[in-house]
Amino acid sequence: PLTLAAVAAALSFFSFLPTSYRGFAEMGLIAGVGMFIALLANLTVFPAFLTVFPLSRSGTTNPADMTEYRSRNHSFAGSIIRNRRVILGVLVPVVVAAVVIVPRLRFDFNALHLRDSSTESVSTFQELLEDPDTSPYVIQVLAENLPAAEALADRIRTVSEVDRVLTLSSFVPGDQEEKLAIIDEMALVLEPVLLPQPAVAPPGEDEEVRAMKEFRAALGAHEPRNPRGDLDENLNTLKQAIDDLLRDSRGSTGFVPDLRTRLVGDFPKWLERLRGLLSPDAITLDTLPQSLTNHYSARNGRTRVEVFPVENVEGNLALRRFVTSVQQHAPGAIGSPVSILEAGQTIIDACAQATLVAVMLSALLLFVVLRRLGETLFVLLPLVLTLLLTVAACLALGIPLNLANVIALPLVLGLGIAFGIYLILRRREAGSRSIVEVLRSSTSRAVLFSALTTMASFGALGFSPHPGMASLGILLVVVLILAMICALVILPALLAEFEQR
Repeated sequence: PLTLAAVAAALSFFSFLPTSYRGFAEMGLIAGVGMFIALLANLTVFPAFLTVFPLSRSGTTNPADMTEYRSRNHSFAGSIIRNRRVILGVLVPVVVAAVVIVPRLRFDFNALHLRDSSTESVSTFQELLEDPDTSPYVIQVLAENLPAAEALADRIRTVSEVDRVLTLSSFVPGDQEEKLAIIDEMALVLEPVLLPQPAVAPPGEDEEVRAMKEFRAALGAHEPRNPRGDLDENLNTLKQAIDDLLRDSRGSTGFVPDLRTRLVGDFPKWLERLRGLLSPDAITLDTLPQSLTNHYSARNGRTRVEVFPVENVEGNLALRRFVTSVQQHAPGAIGSPVSILEAGQTIIDACAQATLVAVMLSALLLFVVLRRLGETLFVLLPLVLTLLLTVAACLALGIPLNLANVIALPLVLGLGIAFGIYLILRRREAGSRSIVEVLRSSTSRAVLFSALTTMASFGALGFSPHPGMASLGILLVVVLILAMICALVILPALLAEFEQR
């Protein structure tokens, strides 16, 4: 049983090798090889260890305790046999309901949802997503030339999910003659103010402190018109700040240079820049900065088109709407939104493909070894039921499948196959056709302890502060509970009903 279970589980893991998702393929290879390494260790290292360190009599189970355990085990087996029709009667509507709601399961393909939203980096990224002007989720399309890019941009602008579309021509403003005329009129008014003045000697620090005190006196002479108004409150705040500054200086003028820098700063440079802006030249494609031109246009003339979403596309539905609407006009669109959506679809296809291949290969192996169709189906039953009920439990408990916890599915394949093989082969090897004897044997206890120990190790992940790891731990606990119920309750009840008939 151990060899057959290991080979069947390895085949389930190896079924991920031909999938297009590299992560699944590598995991399947590692897990499949690991099954054979574990099998070799169980057949060689573990027996050798028991030979060198045999179990002492003091460590064996007390006969009285064993009698009590067998009594409880007989009671458990008997209750399942007696209530088998109740168990199967409950199972049928549950399976029907699971089949109905399974298509509603959604895969959360957004890796951002696996991060802790309370961290500064994630919260900042989410704030950027809320504003269409700063959203990093931008779709990019490559057109043959600038006219083709402009035609494509005009079509995409009609999409309701699109906020704006940029090409190289977007940086050449329209109506330049009117705008230049307005700037010329502004220059006539502002130029006398902005003309450089003759250089004068800067005032001394003592003089500036004296001017500050005069300014403070003038503020004190101001009669408030509305004590609760914004103006008077701001004036009071300014007076208090000046009083604090003069008091802390204790008659020294050393604070003046720092205060001057804080108040004036780069103001003279900004005035110089403003003077230059009042005498602009016409902007054309040829006068655009070279860095901007290189970003949107290649040497062979191909031109980039950038598409920005109108809404926050952090949600999966919004992201899907944005991508699909743009792809209707530009099937070759690329960018982060497209990559995220396509990666999620690749993972879904890989899961479906690997699950189908795993079930087929496992069924073929079991039929070749067992040579009985009925026993083959009974071995596969815990696997199929665990997969189906796991998906239904995800919907019922609000646990979405995501990039982190989706790796629980291969574990379902391995555990479902192994548990079924242990029970069915034990039933055959015991020379008995009664499932009651199997439930009363040590095999059922081994299956129970195997599930519980695995549950304890993986369940610790549920307490992880990382949302992805926590969801993986929770889902694995659900998977193991369902696999244990399917193997130790549902399968025996079904076999008991089959034996009675």
